[in-house]
Amino acid sequence: MPKEESVWGVILTDDAINELGEDIKPYLTEGQHGLYLFCKDVDMSQRYLHIVAEYQEPDCEPCELEIYVPHHYVKLIASSTDKNKIGFL
Repeated sequence: MPKEESVWGVILTDDAINELGEDIKPYLTEGQHGLYLFCKDVDMSQRYLHIVAEYQEPDCEPCELEIYVPHHYVKLIASSTDKNKIGFL
């Protein structure tokens, strides 16, 4: 049986959003509990949290984007095979 693909949501701390400022804002999505990163994959085993997200600028094809942030910037990480099951998305 093939493994279902997971989706991820990462909520950053307010300090992280303030420190990263305009550099992170294009990748954030507004949800019912504030700003978050919607991700295809998250790797917590590295020195920095490795986030793989899909990003699309207006009038451009979507591209895969890798973001690395310090672990202390993260408030919450959630994963599910169903996007609707992640409570803050």
